[in-house]
Amino acid sequence: MNDRLILSRGVPAKFVGHPLFEHEPDYATLDKIIAQWPSSGPRIALMPGSRPGEIRKCFPLILAAFRRVKGDIPSATGVIPITQPEVVGVLQALAEEHGGWVEGMHVVPGNTDAVVRWCDVALVASGTVTLQVARQIKPMVTFYRMGNSLRLPFDLFGGMVFKTKHFTLPNLIAGREAVTELVPYFGEGHELAVGLYRLLRQPGCADGQRDALTKIVQQFKGYRCGELAADVVERIAGMRP
Repeated sequence: MNDRLILSRGVPAKFVGHPLFEHEPDYATLDKIIAQWPSSGPRIALMPGSRPGEIRKCFPLILAAFRRVKGDIPSATGVIPITQPEVVGVLQALAEEHGGWVEGMHVVPGNTDAVVRWCDVALVASGTVTLQVARQIKPMVTFYRMGNSLRLPFDLFGGMVFKTKHFTLPNLIAGREAVTELVPYFGEGHELAVGLYRLLRQPGCADGQRDALTKIVQQFKGYRCGELAADVVERIAGMRP
């Protein structure tokens, strides 16, 4: 990607970057926030999404995956970032419906960047938050839950409808599977736990993701998307040559 206009399928396009990459997180402030958080054992960010419907689909799978990991690695700790206080009640109710709250799982409000800074690896419902995780070069397993009623139609027609091999943003940017991607995901959490095991236990797996994420982040260096986008709009509108 570069600053030249690119012709893609007949549509002029220009890479302008992304606002998430315009500024580095304030790591000193983040370190103060997480100083009192659990620090022993593998630290896993658990990110079920922010919208209520998304949380209801994805959190039970995250709960099941973390329960499996916790069974094999008792020292593992999970932290769930939330954007609204009322989400705590939603998470607790879902946990009661799916085997109960898992010991070692914590909820923190309002600071996703702090949770990413704290974690060793992340389990993430695919969305923009994957770029927040990528920005701090943290290995991740990404997934997105689709209803079982869609499994057969997707198996039969997905290849005809979707031309891309990847759906998670870091992988779309890299043009390959830079991070573990299970999209769409029709399972019950086992494969998510296996992905985390590999990052935590398989030699070279996490390092390979870090190398790939570093290359992704480097593509955004020096881009100020607001200014570049405004420049493109002005040129298209004939306001400047």
